[in-house]
Amino acid sequence: MNNQAEVTHILSYLNTWEIPNKERIPRDHLLTHQDVTDYAYDTIGMKRNTDDFKDVIQLRDELREMIDSKNVDSLNKWVQKREIHFHVTTKDTKPYYDLSFCSNEDSLVNNMIIYMLVVIRNGVFHRIKICPDCKWAFYDESKSGTKKWCSMNANSETGRACGTISKVRRYREKRKTE
Repeated sequence: MNNQAEVTHILSYLNTWEIPNKERIPRDHLLTHQDVTDYAYDTIGMKRNTDDFKDVIQLRDELREMIDSKNVDSLNKWVQKREIHFHVTTKDTKPYYDLSFCSNEDSLVNNMIIYMLVVIRNGVFHRIKICPDCKWAFYDESKSGTKKWCSMNANSETGRACGTISKVRRYREKRKTE
Protein backbone atom coordinates (compact mmCIF):
# COMPACT_ATOMS: atom_id res chain seq x y z
CA MET A 1 0.00 0.00 0.00
CA ASN A 2 1.39 3.42 -0.94
CA ASN A 3 1.31 6.12 1.71
CA GLN A 4 0.69 3.52 4.39
CA ALA A 5 0.98 5.89 7.36
CA GLU A 6 -1.33 8.53 5.87
CA VAL A 7 -3.91 5.97 4.76
CA THR A 8 -3.79 4.23 8.15
CA HIS A 9 -4.38 7.52 9.97
CA ILE A 10 -7.25 8.49 7.66
CA LEU A 11 -8.95 5.10 8.05
CA SER A 12 -8.51 5.20 11.80
CA TYR A 13 -10.06 8.68 11.93
CA LEU A 14 -12.98 7.77 9.66
CA ASN A 15 -13.66 4.61 11.67
CA THR A 16 -14.03 6.52 14.93
CA TRP A 17 -17.66 6.37 13.81
CA GLU A 18 -18.78 2.83 13.06
CA ILE A 19 -21.65 0.38 13.03
CA PRO A 20 -20.37 -2.61 15.05
CA ASN A 21 -21.34 -6.00 13.66
CA LYS A 22 -22.85 -7.36 16.87
CA GLU A 23 -25.24 -4.52 17.75
CA ARG A 24 -25.67 -2.95 14.28
CA ILE A 25 -26.20 0.37 16.08
CA PRO A 26 -24.01 3.35 15.07
CA ARG A 27 -21.29 4.13 17.61
CA ASP A 28 -19.21 7.29 17.85
CA HIS A 29 -15.89 6.94 19.66
CA LEU A 30 -15.36 10.72 19.79
CA LEU A 31 -18.04 11.97 22.15
CA THR A 32 -16.06 14.56 24.13
CA HIS A 33 -13.13 16.89 23.66
CA GLN A 34 -11.11 14.56 25.91
CA ASP A 35 -11.89 11.65 23.57
CA VAL A 36 -10.47 13.72 20.70
CA THR A 37 -7.36 14.66 22.71
CA ASP A 38 -6.78 11.02 23.67
CA TYR A 39 -7.35 9.86 20.10
CA ALA A 40 -4.92 12.46 18.70
CA TYR A 41 -2.25 11.39 21.17
CA ASP A 42 -2.80 7.65 20.72
CA THR A 43 -2.82 7.71 16.91
CA ILE A 44 -0.43 10.45 15.82
CA GLY A 45 1.34 11.40 19.04
CA MET A 46 -0.13 14.89 19.40
CA LYS A 47 0.34 16.02 22.99
CA ARG A 48 -2.27 18.74 22.66
CA ASN A 49 -5.03 19.53 20.22
CA THR A 50 -6.24 23.08 19.63
CA ASP A 51 -9.25 22.15 17.50
CA ASP A 52 -12.82 22.93 18.33
CA PHE A 53 -14.63 19.64 19.04
CA LYS A 54 -17.30 20.41 16.42
CA ASP A 55 -14.65 20.87 13.72
CA VAL A 56 -13.15 17.43 14.41
CA ILE A 57 -16.53 15.73 14.04
CA GLN A 58 -17.61 17.86 11.07
CA LEU A 59 -14.41 17.12 9.13
CA ARG A 60 -14.74 13.39 9.79
CA ASP A 61 -18.35 13.38 8.61
CA GLU A 62 -17.55 15.47 5.53
CA LEU A 63 -14.60 13.24 4.60
CA ARG A 64 -16.85 10.18 4.83
CA GLU A 65 -19.38 11.94 2.57
CA MET A 66 -16.62 13.05 0.19
CA ILE A 67 -15.38 9.48 -0.20
CA ASP A 68 -18.90 8.27 -1.00
CA SER A 69 -19.75 11.12 -3.37
CA LYS A 70 -16.29 11.77 -4.88
CA ASN A 71 -17.05 15.49 -4.50
CA VAL A 72 -13.99 17.30 -3.13
CA ASP A 73 -15.58 20.73 -2.68
CA SER A 74 -15.76 20.38 1.10
CA LEU A 75 -12.07 19.43 1.31
CA ASN A 76 -11.17 22.51 -0.73
CA LYS A 77 -13.17 24.66 1.70
CA TRP A 78 -11.36 23.11 4.69
CA VAL A 79 -7.96 23.76 3.08
CA GLN A 80 -8.88 27.38 2.44
CA LYS A 81 -10.09 28.09 5.97
CA ARG A 82 -7.27 26.26 7.81
CA GLU A 83 -3.59 27.17 8.22
CA ILE A 84 -2.16 24.62 5.79
CA HIS A 85 0.95 25.44 3.81
CA PHE A 86 2.96 23.63 1.20
CA HIS A 87 6.57 23.69 0.13
CA VAL A 88 8.16 22.46 -3.06
CA THR A 89 11.01 20.15 -2.14
CA THR A 90 13.78 18.39 -4.02
CA LYS A 91 15.38 15.06 -3.34
CA ASP A 92 19.17 15.25 -3.15
CA THR A 93 20.50 16.61 -6.44
CA LYS A 94 18.18 14.56 -8.62
CA PRO A 95 15.52 16.24 -10.76
CA TYR A 96 12.75 15.15 -8.42
CA TYR A 97 10.27 17.64 -7.05
CA ASP A 98 7.56 17.09 -4.51
CA LEU A 99 5.02 19.01 -2.47
CA SER A 100 5.26 18.84 1.30
CA PHE A 101 2.27 19.99 3.33
CA CYS A 102 2.54 21.38 6.83
CA SER A 103 0.67 23.22 9.56
CA ASN A 104 1.99 25.37 12.35
CA GLU A 105 -0.85 24.40 14.69
CA ASP A 106 -1.35 21.47 17.05
CA SER A 107 -4.42 20.44 15.13
CA LEU A 108 -5.88 17.01 14.50
CA VAL A 109 -8.07 18.55 11.79
CA ASN A 110 -5.09 20.04 9.96
CA ASN A 111 -3.17 16.78 10.21
CA MET A 112 -6.07 14.82 8.73
CA ILE A 113 -6.43 17.34 5.91
CA ILE A 114 -2.70 17.04 5.21
CA TYR A 115 -2.94 13.24 5.16
CA MET A 116 -5.81 13.49 2.66
CA LEU A 117 -3.81 15.89 0.47
CA VAL A 118 -0.84 13.51 0.46
CA VAL A 119 -3.05 10.56 -0.47
CA ILE A 120 -4.69 12.60 -3.26
CA ARG A 121 -1.32 13.87 -4.50
CA ASN A 122 0.00 10.32 -4.65
CA GLY A 123 -2.99 9.09 -6.64
CA VAL A 124 -4.47 6.55 -4.22
CA PHE A 125 -7.46 8.49 -2.91
CA HIS A 126 -9.81 6.44 -5.11
CA ARG A 127 -8.80 3.35 -3.11
CA ILE A 128 -10.23 4.66 0.16
CA LYS A 129 -13.80 3.39 0.27
CA ILE A 130 -16.79 3.26 2.59
CA CYS A 131 -18.62 -0.07 2.69
CA PRO A 132 -22.23 0.56 1.59
CA ASP A 133 -23.52 -1.95 4.16
CA CYS A 134 -21.61 -1.53 7.43
CA LYS A 135 -20.09 1.91 6.61
CA TRP A 136 -16.57 0.75 7.58
CA ALA A 137 -13.82 2.78 5.88
CA PHE A 138 -11.27 0.55 4.18
CA TYR A 139 -8.40 0.63 1.68
CA ASP A 140 -9.10 -1.21 -1.56
CA GLU A 141 -5.97 -3.25 -2.30
CA SER A 142 -7.50 -5.07 -5.26
CA LYS A 143 -5.58 -4.86 -8.52
CA SER A 144 -8.41 -3.05 -10.31
CA GLY A 145 -9.29 -0.75 -7.40
CA THR A 146 -12.98 -1.49 -7.85
CA LYS A 147 -13.76 -3.31 -4.61
CA LYS A 148 -17.13 -2.27 -3.18
CA TRP A 149 -17.48 -4.00 0.20
CA CYS A 150 -15.19 -4.10 3.19
CA SER A 151 -15.04 -7.88 3.08
CA MET A 152 -16.41 -11.00 1.49
CA ASN A 153 -15.93 -13.20 4.57
CA ALA A 154 -16.68 -13.08 8.28
CA ASN A 155 -13.01 -13.43 9.23
CA SER A 156 -12.37 -9.81 8.27
CA GLU A 157 -11.37 -6.97 10.58
CA THR A 158 -15.00 -5.93 10.97
CA GLY A 159 -16.21 -9.51 11.35
CA ARG A 160 -18.88 -9.02 8.73
CA ALA A 161 -19.12 -10.52 5.25
CA CYS A 162 -20.86 -7.53 3.66
CA GLY A 163 -20.13 -8.57 0.07
CA THR A 164 -21.40 -12.10 0.57
CA ILE A 165 -24.46 -10.89 2.49
CA SER A 166 -25.33 -8.51 -0.35
CA LYS A 167 -24.93 -11.19 -3.01
CA VAL A 168 -27.11 -13.64 -1.06
CA ARG A 169 -29.75 -10.91 -0.58
CA ARG A 170 -29.79 -10.16 -4.33
CA TYR A 171 -29.97 -13.86 -5.15
CA ARG A 172 -32.93 -14.38 -2.80
CA GLU A 173 -34.77 -11.34 -4.17
CA LYS A 174 -34.24 -12.58 -7.69
CA ARG A 175 -35.57 -16.03 -6.76
CA LYS A 176 -38.72 -14.47 -5.23
CA THR A 177 -39.63 -12.82 -8.53
CA GLU A 178 -39.17 -15.98 -10.58
